[in-house]
Amino acid sequence: MPRLLDDPEARHEFHDGKLVVFKRVGSPYWQARIYIAGARKYLNRSLKVTDLTEAIRAAEKIFRRTEFQIDEGLPVLEMRVAKAAELYLTECEKLLGHGVGSSSVHVKNKKNVRNYIRPYFGDRGFSSIGSFEENEYFKWRIVNSKLGGGRPAKSTLHGEISLINAVIEWAESKRHIKRGAVPRLSMPKEMRNVSHGKRAFFEEKEIALILDKLNDWHLMASTPKEKRARNALLYLVPIMYYSGMRTNDIELLRWRDVRMYDHDGTKHVELFLRGKESSKVHAAWVVAQPECHKYLVWWKLHISPVGGEPDPDSFVFWHEGQEFPLYEQAFRNFLKKHDIWLDADGKPRSLYSLRHSHAIDRLKAGVNAFVLAENMRTSVQSIRDHYGQVKNRVNTSEITKSPKRVANT
Repeated sequence: MPRLLDDPEARHEFHDGKLVVFKRVGSPYWQARIYIAGARKYLNRSLKVTDLTEAIRAAEKIFRRTEFQIDEGLPVLEMRVAKAAELYLTECEKLLGHGVGSSSVHVKNKKNVRNYIRPYFGDRGFSSIGSFEENEYFKWRIVNSKLGGGRPAKSTLHGEISLINAVIEWAESKRHIKRGAVPRLSMPKEMRNVSHGKRAFFEEKEIALILDKLNDWHLMASTPKEKRARNALLYLVPIMYYSGMRTNDIELLRWRDVRMYDHDGTKHVELFLRGKESSKVHAAWVVAQPECHKYLVWWKLHISPVGGEPDPDSFVFWHEGQEFPLYEQAFRNFLKKHDIWLDADGKPRSLYSLRHSHAIDRLKAGVNAFVLAENMRTSVQSIRDHYGQVKNRVNTSEITKSPKRVANT
């Protein structure tokens, strides 16, 4: 889009021409231009108002702040955090085109920049980030939730803070700011000791309902992109539930990572799950429930030519086009349509909830916590922390034992 020209009929100078309040041709909003003498450059700011009196007041405020920064030797013409975030996303998008990075993480980061990073930082530069910025961000974030949920979940906040730190690191790598000059954000003190607690999951009857409704839902897709995502979910959802895989395992799963075999006359499947490269979770072969086998076979038949086999190096769930389907978004829409998005405690459920459902159902079936943790590539402590709500049911026979009566002699 070409830059609009200044409107010569809407121009007002102050402070011997160092401050100019003006409009651009065709725009109703006033702008401010401040001359930085030492740098022989101009600082331009949109005042975002249409009233001249308000514009002059806002421009004077920016001018005084700029003069103070110059007097104190503080940077004036530094890159704004919001601008850096946009450039960071642009670079990430280019890398995605070369197979570097996660498309689902990128989509989430774009939403976070639009909904939170840009509104919070506004026109602020990196030098405005203080040592306890995370606490200020946390307080702002509570009252500015786009979902109206108030305090964000610990994992959600962690993702946003990680994004801010990634933008800072990017700005350092591009030499927009001096390395180490801007402090990194950490988790705010109010959230450091917050336990994840009970995870949102699906009851067994809800899983049955989901698998049933997906059959009809995938036939109602209105666009090719929507159809591709819904068709895949018809198989992906049960595969995730019966294997307990993480959502970041989906994008990296290839057909060479799928091993089918017979055990005691039953068809079984092993999956080599690795997650994203930056993840601390170790890669390993995991054993899925027997039901997983048939869904993988059906999916293979769905995407392969008659009598053919998929390329071992091809992605299991990335079979068409260059863009990874937005399964998470499609599944959320499905849950909302069938009024099962929120659990009994009001927590939103997602594809990841299938993993939690898998863990809970395995514990109910009597699987040892250590064995389950090993197969789900997590720790026994995590199993206890997140799925402790089923331990009493599992241990009912032990807890309700009656004392043995002593026989009369």
